[in-house]
Amino acid sequence: MKKFLFFLLPFILISAIEAKGTSGRGDKSDATVKAASLYLDMATVLIKQQKFEEAAQAYRDYLDADPNADKAYYQDVIDLLLRDDKPVKIANLGSNVNSASGEYFPRVSPDGKTLYFTGYDRPGGYGGEDTWVSKKQSDGSWGKAYNFGPQFNTETHEDILAIAYDESYAIAFGNYEGSFGGGDLFYIVKKGERWTIPCNLGGSINSSKWETQANLGPDGKTLLFVASGRSDIVGASDIYVSQLTENGWTKPLNLGRTINTSQNEYYPFLAADGKTLYFASNGHGGLGGLDLFYSKRTGDGWTEWSKPVNLGKYINTPGDEIDFSIPASGDVAYYVKEAGDGHQGETDIYYFELPDDMRPEKVYTIYGKVSDEDGKPVPAIIHFFDKATGKEIATATSSSFDGNYSTTLPYGIEYFISIDMRGFLYTSSELNLKGVKDEAGRKDFTLQKIQVGLKFELKNIYFDSGKATLKDESRVELDKLFDILTRSAIVIELGGHTDSDGSDEANEKLSQDRVNSVKQYLVNKGVPSDRINAVGYGEKFPIADNSTPEGKAQNRRVEVKVTQIIPEKEGGEVVTEEPTKEQKKEDAKFDILAALRYAADIGGLPSGSPCTNEAYFFADKPLYKKSTKTNWDDIDFGPSNEILGGFSAHLLNFGLNADNSGFTGAGIHFDMGEGDEFFLHYYFGVPDNVDWGGGFGLNYFWSFYDWFGHDISLLYGIDANVWKYSNIDDAALYMDIPVGLRYKHELAGFTLGYDVAYNIEGLKSDTIENASYLRLGVNARWGMFQGGLFINSGDVIDYMGFRLGVTF
Repeated sequence: MKKFLFFLLPFILISAIEAKGTSGRGDKSDATVKAASLYLDMATVLIKQQKFEEAAQAYRDYLDADPNADKAYYQDVIDLLLRDDKPVKIANLGSNVNSASGEYFPRVSPDGKTLYFTGYDRPGGYGGEDTWVSKKQSDGSWGKAYNFGPQFNTETHEDILAIAYDESYAIAFGNYEGSFGGGDLFYIVKKGERWTIPCNLGGSINSSKWETQANLGPDGKTLLFVASGRSDIVGASDIYVSQLTENGWTKPLNLGRTINTSQNEYYPFLAADGKTLYFASNGHGGLGGLDLFYSKRTGDGWTEWSKPVNLGKYINTPGDEIDFSIPASGDVAYYVKEAGDGHQGETDIYYFELPDDMRPEKVYTIYGKVSDEDGKPVPAIIHFFDKATGKEIATATSSSFDGNYSTTLPYGIEYFISIDMRGFLYTSSELNLKGVKDEAGRKDFTLQKIQVGLKFELKNIYFDSGKATLKDESRVELDKLFDILTRSAIVIELGGHTDSDGSDEANEKLSQDRVNSVKQYLVNKGVPSDRINAVGYGEKFPIADNSTPEGKAQNRRVEVKVTQIIPEKEGGEVVTEEPTKEQKKEDAKFDILAALRYAADIGGLPSGSPCTNEAYFFADKPLYKKSTKTNWDDIDFGPSNEILGGFSAHLLNFGLNADNSGFTGAGIHFDMGEGDEFFLHYYFGVPDNVDWGGGFGLNYFWSFYDWFGHDISLLYGIDANVWKYSNIDDAALYMDIPVGLRYKHELAGFTLGYDVAYNIEGLKSDTIENASYLRLGVNARWGMFQGGLFINSGDVIDYMGFRLGVTF
């Protein structure tokens, strides 16, 4: 919230100066103004107590006391207080989400099951503003929030501002390398269960001024955001819109004076219906501060809106209400307001059931899975078009991790669905939502890999009877084949087949003439002739009984068979040069990451941007490259989302394969960055024959996320212990090299790590026979508490271990 206040400070100061100069919207003596203003103060108190009729009367008294007051303005406030609104129950999300530090920017997922939000200097974070995540539990409550991770969050300020409806990518704000100026918008893309590093949206969106508070529309290509200092600005800060096209982001368009006023408009949120806009404003009149409003698009353009409606006296207050967010269902709203009943911090996230008349239009949720013939997930972009107009309504991206996808669609439309993915055949389908009452439906897609020998029939190919003349209705299917040939480097055979009516010679000639017509159609559209071989087979290869009309219809067909896949370069030579603009534009059709990169390239990237054609993922590499050499000055003593935190203190034990040989002690741990760990411990409880003992350890990790799709890492390092026997001058010492695996995941608010490692003997003193041993264990962290249980089994080192402590 501190950053939010910093952003608003210039506008607050301007308003305060204006207010001081006008003394209550009229030129009055100080005594008269002071007396009249008491009614305004009284009205504010009464609104907070929800004594709305009495508050309205206080405003009437103010108007009577100050004849120069803005009667129209305050009459609107009185009308709002007396409007017949149904009471709304506002509830705090509770301590699993809110904290004493202050939370804001709530962004609920379309399915309503995941909440992303910003916490300011929240315990367990990395400093400044961090993004946090909470999952809805089976009982409807929100689970304990966890940090989004060090690849997005840094020691300064980062916020997730918007999430695409298919959750394929998000828009972020942060202090990252490669910015134009005061504040920039960045994109991050979800790949499986990972997110790419933040990259600048480019100069089409960002400028040297301030761009922030973004929102993504349900089509995944409409970006709304708040900007200031632009040449077409209406007020101090306005809401703009831009759309992602095949030629990049369109020039940002001001939403116009119906939405934007001479004051400030903030926090746009476009609902799943693509029509209903929610936003915060102090320029449309209200109960004070920033109030929440909604407006509906009245046409196809982005400057045609209904008059904004205040969400009402049960939701808005004399303070600030901001950061509105709703799931696709549109029934529950999340927002931020200043401290109220049951508050945890300076600003908390609240929720309420949205009144029926303020909800967006209902939408249909479509979901499913995209896979290949073997059932393996395929990451693909699914396009949904209005069949009547050809306008693209929405897109959805299936996950590379499990193939799942979901998005929302308006009712009352018949949709044409297409999937165009490199390496697979073009696939299309239809979905009719006219008259449908279901809220959701599943639609799975199976894509065919393009490979030599693949054969499929061209459906809906029609010829004049007994002739080779193509009918016009054949063009739809032939254009699909043209798309396949354009997007796939393949050579095909067109096989023509007939029924058994007529002579063999006549049928063979007819089938040859017909596939020649098909080939000529494709060549005329631009397919090289040498990529198509047309063969007429006549009646030689029936697939059904020619004795029935139905069987004969099945036998009259045109088949496509892939006969060759054209290599990109002879000899399998690797292409290392930078892709051309045309190649990038083509890539953008198949992948949202490529589309966003291409759009950023067109708009222009600022100097110092680290974003290239190589994508870095959270689980694998740091946000920006740095030396892998340990720098003790860079050891992180601050908050961390790793299992042991940035710094921890704990109790632990150690043991030998001998009677009464147990050690008990205390230790500390530092996070060396990227999850690597350093331990130091001292044993204060030692066996009777031992004077003292201690040790240290180093754990390094190398992620296998790319191979397994889970957070599995190679574990290696150093494990050392030393102790001094009472009856021997020299100390006993060993230094092993542990080699093994760690699997880490989140479960019910816990961060868990399972270790299996074999400690290979390195250095040892003569008093130790064999220092190698097997180690199996589990580490756990919950909030500030951490611990672990371990089985250690070897000839000398042999004990059941524990660790229990706190982390900071």
